[in-house]
Amino acid sequence: MRRIVAIQSLKHIAFRIWAAVALSVPLSLWLLSLLDNASGLTTPLLVLAVSFILFFMASGWLATQLALQLIPPVLHEAGVWERNGDPDRAEKAYRKALALYDSFLISPGDRRRGLPSLVSRMVRLYAAQTDKDAVADQFMEHYLTRYPTDQEIAESWLQTREYQGGLTPQHQDLAARIGETHAANMTIQTTLARLYLLAKRTDFPALQTYRRAMASPLSPSSAMAVDLSALFIREGRSDEWALPVYLQAAAQQPSWEELRCGIAACLRWILPSERNADLLARARKILGRL
Repeated sequence: MRRIVAIQSLKHIAFRIWAAVALSVPLSLWLLSLLDNASGLTTPLLVLAVSFILFFMASGWLATQLALQLIPPVLHEAGVWERNGDPDRAEKAYRKALALYDSFLISPGDRRRGLPSLVSRMVRLYAAQTDKDAVADQFMEHYLTRYPTDQEIAESWLQTREYQGGLTPQHQDLAARIGETHAANMTIQTTLARLYLLAKRTDFPALQTYRRAMASPLSPSSAMAVDLSALFIREGRSDEWALPVYLQAAAQQPSWEELRCGIAACLRWILPSERNADLLARARKILGRL
Protein backbone atom coordinates (compact mmCIF):
# COMPACT_ATOMS: atom_id res chain seq x y z
CA MET A 1 0.00 0.00 0.00
CA ARG A 2 2.76 2.47 0.89
CA ARG A 3 4.58 1.58 -2.31
CA ILE A 4 1.47 2.39 -4.38
CA VAL A 5 1.08 5.73 -2.59
CA ALA A 6 4.74 6.60 -3.20
CA ILE A 7 4.52 5.70 -6.90
CA GLN A 8 1.33 7.75 -7.35
CA SER A 9 2.94 10.74 -5.62
CA LEU A 10 6.03 10.51 -7.81
CA LYS A 11 3.91 10.29 -10.96
CA HIS A 12 1.90 13.36 -9.94
CA ILE A 13 5.00 15.42 -9.14
CA ALA A 14 6.69 14.30 -12.38
CA PHE A 15 3.64 15.39 -14.37
CA ARG A 16 3.59 18.81 -12.70
CA ILE A 17 7.32 19.31 -13.34
CA TRP A 18 6.91 18.32 -16.99
CA ALA A 19 3.91 20.62 -17.45
CA ALA A 20 5.68 23.50 -15.72
CA VAL A 21 8.82 23.12 -17.86
CA ALA A 22 6.86 22.69 -21.09
CA LEU A 23 4.84 25.85 -20.48
CA SER A 24 7.20 28.11 -18.55
CA VAL A 25 10.14 27.98 -20.97
CA PRO A 26 8.23 29.23 -24.07
CA LEU A 27 6.38 31.82 -21.99
CA SER A 28 9.62 33.08 -20.46
CA LEU A 29 11.26 33.40 -23.88
CA TRP A 30 8.28 35.31 -25.20
CA LEU A 31 8.23 37.68 -22.22
CA LEU A 32 11.97 38.29 -22.47
CA SER A 33 11.63 39.13 -26.13
CA LEU A 34 9.11 41.79 -25.21
CA LEU A 35 11.26 43.22 -22.42
CA ASP A 36 14.37 43.49 -24.60
CA ASN A 37 16.44 42.71 -21.49
CA ALA A 38 20.10 43.64 -21.44
CA SER A 39 20.83 43.33 -17.71
CA GLY A 40 22.44 39.87 -17.74
CA LEU A 41 21.02 36.63 -16.36
CA THR A 42 19.10 37.97 -13.37
CA THR A 43 15.90 38.94 -15.15
CA PRO A 44 15.66 35.79 -17.34
CA LEU A 45 16.21 33.52 -14.38
CA LEU A 46 13.66 35.40 -12.29
CA VAL A 47 11.05 35.27 -15.06
CA LEU A 48 11.69 31.57 -15.60
CA ALA A 49 11.49 30.77 -11.87
CA VAL A 50 8.25 32.69 -11.35
CA SER A 51 6.57 31.17 -14.40
CA PHE A 52 7.78 27.69 -13.45
CA ILE A 53 6.31 27.97 -9.92
CA LEU A 54 3.01 29.34 -11.23
CA PHE A 55 2.63 26.62 -13.85
CA PHE A 56 3.71 23.94 -11.35
CA MET A 57 0.96 24.95 -8.94
CA ALA A 58 -1.68 25.55 -11.62
CA SER A 59 -1.09 22.26 -13.43
CA GLY A 60 -1.51 20.25 -10.22
CA TRP A 61 -4.72 22.07 -9.29
CA LEU A 62 -6.24 21.84 -12.77
CA ALA A 63 -5.37 18.15 -13.20
CA THR A 64 -6.84 17.31 -9.79
CA GLN A 65 -10.05 19.21 -10.52
CA LEU A 66 -10.40 17.45 -13.87
CA ALA A 67 -10.06 14.02 -12.30
CA LEU A 68 -12.42 14.87 -9.44
CA GLN A 69 -15.03 15.94 -11.98
CA LEU A 70 -14.71 12.59 -13.80
CA ILE A 71 -15.11 10.40 -10.71
CA PRO A 72 -18.74 11.11 -9.57
CA PRO A 73 -20.37 9.98 -12.87
CA VAL A 74 -18.35 6.76 -12.73
CA LEU A 75 -19.44 6.11 -9.15
CA HIS A 76 -23.06 6.82 -10.10
CA GLU A 77 -22.79 4.27 -12.90
CA ALA A 78 -21.31 1.71 -10.49
CA GLY A 79 -24.15 2.27 -8.04
CA VAL A 80 -26.75 1.74 -10.78
CA TRP A 81 -25.18 -1.55 -11.85
CA GLU A 82 -24.86 -2.66 -8.24
CA ARG A 83 -28.54 -1.98 -7.50
CA ASN A 84 -29.54 -3.75 -10.72
CA GLY A 85 -27.77 -6.91 -9.59
CA ASP A 86 -24.86 -6.78 -12.03
CA PRO A 87 -21.75 -6.90 -9.80
CA ASP A 88 -19.34 -7.49 -12.71
CA ARG A 89 -20.20 -4.20 -14.43
CA ALA A 90 -20.29 -2.44 -11.08
CA GLU A 91 -16.78 -3.72 -10.35
CA LYS A 92 -15.54 -2.47 -13.73
CA ALA A 93 -16.93 0.98 -12.99
CA TYR A 94 -15.33 1.00 -9.55
CA ARG A 95 -12.04 -0.03 -11.13
CA LYS A 96 -12.26 2.98 -13.47
CA ALA A 97 -12.67 5.28 -10.49
CA LEU A 98 -9.80 3.54 -8.72
CA ALA A 99 -7.61 3.99 -11.80
CA LEU A 100 -8.33 7.73 -11.71
CA TYR A 101 -7.26 7.89 -8.06
CA ASP A 102 -4.08 5.99 -8.91
CA SER A 103 -3.30 8.15 -11.94
CA PHE A 104 -0.89 11.08 -12.12
CA LEU A 105 -3.78 13.55 -12.25
CA ILE A 106 -4.87 13.61 -8.61
CA SER A 107 -2.72 15.14 -5.90
CA PRO A 108 -1.68 12.88 -2.98
CA GLY A 109 -3.76 14.90 -0.51
CA ASP A 110 -6.99 14.64 -2.52
CA ARG A 111 -6.28 10.97 -3.10
CA ARG A 112 -6.00 10.34 0.65
CA ARG A 113 -9.28 12.18 1.28
CA GLY A 114 -11.32 10.53 -1.47
CA LEU A 115 -9.93 7.01 -1.76
CA PRO A 116 -11.26 5.53 1.55
CA SER A 117 -14.88 6.14 0.50
CA LEU A 118 -14.33 4.42 -2.85
CA VAL A 119 -12.50 1.47 -1.31
CA SER A 120 -15.25 1.07 1.28
CA ARG A 121 -17.88 0.85 -1.47
CA MET A 122 -15.79 -1.65 -3.42
CA VAL A 123 -15.18 -3.91 -0.45
CA ARG A 124 -18.91 -3.95 0.33
CA LEU A 125 -19.59 -4.99 -3.25
CA TYR A 126 -17.24 -7.93 -2.75
CA ALA A 127 -18.70 -8.75 0.67
CA ALA A 128 -22.19 -9.08 -0.83
CA GLN A 129 -21.05 -11.73 -3.32
CA THR A 130 -21.84 -15.33 -2.45
CA ASP A 131 -18.86 -16.81 -4.32
CA LYS A 132 -15.85 -14.62 -3.65
CA ASP A 133 -12.92 -15.15 -5.99
CA ALA A 134 -9.26 -14.70 -5.14
CA VAL A 135 -9.30 -11.04 -6.23
CA ALA A 136 -12.20 -10.23 -3.88
CA ASP A 137 -10.56 -12.08 -0.98
CA GLN A 138 -7.25 -10.31 -1.50
CA PHE A 139 -8.95 -6.92 -1.78
CA MET A 140 -10.85 -7.48 1.48
CA GLU A 141 -7.67 -8.58 3.26
CA HIS A 142 -5.76 -5.48 2.12
CA TYR A 143 -8.68 -3.30 3.16
CA LEU A 144 -8.88 -4.83 6.65
CA THR A 145 -5.13 -4.55 7.07
CA ARG A 146 -5.52 -0.80 6.61
CA TYR A 147 -8.96 -0.40 8.20
CA PRO A 148 -9.42 -3.16 10.82
CA THR A 149 -12.04 -1.05 12.62
CA ASP A 150 -14.64 -1.68 9.89
CA GLN A 151 -16.87 -4.00 11.90
CA GLU A 152 -19.18 -5.10 9.09
CA ILE A 153 -16.39 -6.14 6.75
CA ALA A 154 -14.47 -7.82 9.58
CA GLU A 155 -17.51 -9.99 10.37
CA SER A 156 -18.01 -10.85 6.71
CA TRP A 157 -14.35 -11.73 6.18
CA LEU A 158 -14.17 -14.00 9.23
CA GLN A 159 -17.39 -15.77 8.24
CA THR A 160 -15.97 -16.32 4.76
CA ARG A 161 -12.81 -17.78 6.25
CA GLU A 162 -14.96 -20.15 8.33
CA TYR A 163 -16.94 -21.27 5.29
CA GLN A 164 -13.72 -21.85 3.36
CA GLY A 165 -12.20 -24.12 5.97
CA GLY A 166 -10.30 -21.89 8.37
CA LEU A 167 -7.41 -19.45 8.57
CA THR A 168 -4.23 -19.89 6.57
CA PRO A 169 -0.89 -18.98 8.18
CA GLN A 170 -0.98 -15.68 6.27
CA HIS A 171 -4.38 -14.84 7.82
CA GLN A 172 -3.43 -15.40 11.45
CA ASP A 173 -1.97 -11.96 12.20
CA LEU A 174 -4.86 -10.14 10.55
CA ALA A 175 -7.41 -12.26 12.43
CA ALA A 176 -5.68 -11.55 15.75
CA ARG A 177 -5.64 -7.83 14.99
CA ILE A 178 -9.36 -7.90 14.21
CA GLY A 179 -10.04 -9.77 17.45
CA GLU A 180 -8.16 -7.19 19.52
CA THR A 181 -9.85 -4.28 17.74
CA HIS A 182 -13.37 -5.69 18.26
CA ALA A 183 -13.05 -7.23 21.70
CA ALA A 184 -16.62 -6.23 22.58
CA ASN A 185 -18.19 -7.61 19.41
CA MET A 186 -19.39 -11.06 20.37
CA THR A 187 -20.23 -12.07 16.80
CA ILE A 188 -16.61 -11.50 15.82
CA GLN A 189 -15.29 -13.13 19.00
CA THR A 190 -17.39 -16.30 18.64
CA THR A 191 -16.55 -16.65 14.93
CA LEU A 192 -12.87 -16.10 15.65
CA ALA A 193 -13.01 -18.60 18.52
CA ARG A 194 -14.39 -21.24 16.17
CA LEU A 195 -11.59 -20.51 13.69
CA TYR A 196 -8.95 -20.78 16.42
CA LEU A 197 -10.52 -24.00 17.66
CA LEU A 198 -10.45 -25.39 14.13
CA ALA A 199 -6.71 -24.66 14.09
CA LYS A 200 -6.35 -26.13 17.63
CA ARG A 201 -4.67 -22.98 18.88
CA THR A 202 -4.04 -22.52 22.61
CA ASP A 203 -1.72 -19.51 22.55
CA PHE A 204 -2.55 -16.40 24.55
CA PRO A 205 -4.59 -14.53 21.86
CA ALA A 206 -6.61 -17.68 21.25
CA LEU A 207 -7.23 -18.22 24.97
CA GLN A 208 -8.38 -14.63 25.34
CA THR A 209 -10.77 -15.11 22.44
CA TYR A 210 -12.11 -18.37 23.90
CA ARG A 211 -12.73 -16.62 27.21
CA ARG A 212 -14.64 -13.77 25.59
CA ALA A 213 -16.67 -16.12 23.43
CA MET A 214 -17.58 -18.51 26.25
CA ALA A 215 -18.59 -15.60 28.48
CA SER A 216 -20.97 -14.33 25.82
CA PRO A 217 -24.71 -14.93 26.26
CA LEU A 218 -24.71 -16.00 22.62
CA SER A 219 -22.90 -19.26 23.31
CA PRO A 220 -23.42 -20.67 26.85
CA SER A 221 -24.70 -24.01 25.58
CA SER A 222 -22.94 -24.24 22.24
CA ALA A 223 -20.97 -27.24 21.07
CA MET A 224 -17.85 -25.08 21.26
CA ALA A 225 -17.56 -25.83 24.98
CA VAL A 226 -17.36 -29.58 24.33
CA ASP A 227 -14.84 -29.26 21.48
CA LEU A 228 -12.73 -26.80 23.42
CA SER A 229 -12.80 -29.03 26.49
CA ALA A 230 -11.51 -31.93 24.38
CA LEU A 231 -8.62 -29.74 23.22
CA PHE A 232 -7.80 -28.61 26.76
CA ILE A 233 -8.01 -32.16 28.16
CA ARG A 234 -5.67 -33.42 25.46
CA GLU A 235 -3.17 -30.77 26.56
CA GLY A 236 -3.68 -31.60 30.24
CA ARG A 237 -4.82 -28.06 31.00
CA SER A 238 -6.10 -27.57 34.56
CA ASP A 239 -6.14 -23.84 35.19
CA GLU A 240 -8.53 -20.90 35.28
CA TRP A 241 -8.58 -20.77 31.50
CA ALA A 242 -9.95 -24.30 31.32
CA LEU A 243 -12.31 -24.57 34.31
CA PRO A 244 -15.11 -22.28 32.98
CA VAL A 245 -15.05 -24.22 29.72
CA TYR A 246 -15.18 -27.57 31.53
CA LEU A 247 -18.16 -26.39 33.56
CA GLN A 248 -20.09 -25.38 30.44
CA ALA A 249 -19.27 -28.68 28.76
CA ALA A 250 -20.35 -30.62 31.87
CA ALA A 251 -23.84 -29.13 31.52
CA GLN A 252 -24.11 -30.90 28.17
CA GLN A 253 -22.17 -34.11 28.87
CA PRO A 254 -22.31 -34.72 32.63
CA SER A 255 -21.15 -38.33 32.34
CA TRP A 256 -17.98 -37.62 30.33
CA GLU A 257 -15.33 -39.26 32.48
CA GLU A 258 -12.31 -37.43 31.07
CA LEU A 259 -14.11 -34.16 31.60
CA ARG A 260 -14.78 -35.01 35.22
CA CYS A 261 -11.09 -35.83 35.61
CA GLY A 262 -10.23 -32.44 34.13
CA ILE A 263 -12.55 -30.67 36.59
CA ALA A 264 -10.99 -32.63 39.45
CA ALA A 265 -7.52 -31.61 38.29
CA CYS A 266 -8.63 -27.98 38.30
CA LEU A 267 -9.83 -28.37 41.90
CA ARG A 268 -6.45 -29.79 42.76
CA TRP A 269 -4.24 -27.19 41.10
CA ILE A 270 -6.16 -23.92 41.14
CA LEU A 271 -5.46 -21.82 44.21
CA PRO A 272 -8.74 -20.66 45.80
CA SER A 273 -9.47 -16.93 45.77
CA GLU A 274 -12.44 -14.60 45.76
CA ARG A 275 -12.21 -14.41 41.99
CA ASN A 276 -12.64 -18.15 41.41
CA ALA A 277 -14.71 -19.10 44.45
CA ASP A 278 -17.92 -19.45 42.45
CA LEU A 279 -16.25 -21.59 39.77
CA LEU A 280 -14.71 -23.92 42.35
CA ALA A 281 -18.04 -24.26 44.15
CA ARG A 282 -19.75 -25.23 40.90
CA ALA A 283 -16.98 -27.74 40.17
CA ARG A 284 -17.44 -29.40 43.60
CA LYS A 285 -21.18 -29.55 43.03
CA ILE A 286 -20.70 -31.32 39.69
CA LEU A 287 -18.24 -33.86 41.07
CA GLY A 288 -20.16 -34.55 44.29
CA ARG A 289 -18.50 -37.01 46.63
CA LEU A 290 -15.31 -38.40 45.12
